[in-house]
Amino acid sequence: QKHKLRRSDQAQGVVPQSTRRGESCEQACARDGLICNLGGLQALNTCEALEQHFQCSKCADSIGADQPAFVTTTAPTESQPGACLVNSGSISCSGEHHLTTRLCVCADPNWT
Repeated sequence: QKHKLRRSDQAQGVVPQSTRRGESCEQACARDGLICNLGGLQALNTCEALEQHFQCSKCADSIGADQPAFVTTTAPTESQPGACLVNSGSISCSGEHHLTTRLCVCADPNWT
């Protein structure tokens, strides 16, 4: 099932953004004075959403607190370099991994 952010979400300052490598969504959002939106993060946990933001060599189901995410192309072969990873487990705003760049959804704290 495809998920997209509703126009009402975007109107409330809820925007997708990628992190720096090794950074959590909490850290990335806080840098801009925003907070991580878990519902929005769950909505973007799809191959389609990841492929709109990253140049994925492939997309795979995985489990990890740092996902949904893009694995750096310089990662070791066993870490699936260049892959986009969709989280099959529980999604977290605080997860981070030194080999991944996360796709997050940040929101204006005044709208929550």
